[in-house]
Amino acid sequence: MAAPPPAPANNHAGLKGVAPSIFSGDRSRSDAFLNEFRRYKLLNRNNDSISVPFYRVLTALSYIKGPLVEDWVNAQDKKIERSIDPTNPARVAETDEVIWQTFEADFRSAWKDTTRTQSAYDQLMKLTMKDLDVDTYTATFERLAAAAEWEADAKGTIARYRFGLNEGVHRRILNRETLPTNMDEWKTAARKEVNRIREIQNAGFTRKSFTPGPFHTNQAPRPPQNNRSSGVVPMDVDAITQSPAPFRKLTDDERKKYMAEGRCFRCRIQGHMARNCPKNAGRAQNAAATTLTPTAAIVTTAPPDATPSTASTVTQTKAQMIQALEDAMTEEERGEYLDARDMGEDFCSAEF
Repeated sequence: MAAPPPAPANNHAGLKGVAPSIFSGDRSRSDAFLNEFRRYKLLNRNNDSISVPFYRVLTALSYIKGPLVEDWVNAQDKKIERSIDPTNPARVAETDEVIWQTFEADFRSAWKDTTRTQSAYDQLMKLTMKDLDVDTYTATFERLAAAAEWEADAKGTIARYRFGLNEGVHRRILNRETLPTNMDEWKTAARKEVNRIREIQNAGFTRKSFTPGPFHTNQAPRPPQNNRSSGVVPMDVDAITQSPAPFRKLTDDERKKYMAEGRCFRCRIQGHMARNCPKNAGRAQNAAATTLTPTAAIVTTAPPDATPSTASTVTQTKAQMIQALEDAMTEEERGEYLDARDMGEDFCSAEF
């Protein structure tokens, strides 16, 4: 068996850089001490006091002093001494990295700051993105996730990051054909969508400044009227220019399904549309009949003798015609329309 390297005459001789601060048992500094020693170890990796694991442990122990840690340090001295004892059947060589790995694990177990981990977890569960400040949100999330000892690409970590994103940013990412699959991709996607929203804002394409294209009516929407005897089936064409109370946005598949079934987009019940929904506080239950310009060629007035089933058919036809108009748009027109529809002060869309 090769003889172990001779012990340095002075364990600290020739060591470079600033030595780690003395660790006296303050658990809030346990991680800081290991980080300081890790950098010290890298700087002096060619010095025997650091390169040989046995001497490295002794060097680290020399920076752990005080009444609270004295007994633990003495126990570690005896432990590593036994580990290299020639009479010990399980002895290891002084150059075996397991000596350092065992010491580091023992240190973390004895002096881990459990309150810091719990505090980081509590903060993570409350963390949300403020406005469009995705960089601050992401940096804070990364710091707290590391402190809480969460794995970066674990499903739970990614789910929590998504939950805290601005709703509009999150929705835009979900509208992509290809969804991010890991944490780095989610961070990149969030930054790109924020930049895109800012470009749209800078270009002036907001809800208030949106100008209807050739597939939109040029006629200003009429104000709601409380005419319960008109027999009119109201239509939500003018929802583009209004700002209803926020509620959960439907997916494209849900929209198609509810259109086919004649369901309200707000309460999900058949028989009326969102503008007639009883849950629309402060809004009229019925609107006067509105006839669009020839561009859209949609007449909203139901026959006077319309039965409930007939009214449902009229509503369904209107929904289908709106869908047909969207399908007929070019990509540029559709993008302009969706941006105007989906962008509000908090980037939450209105439902049709």
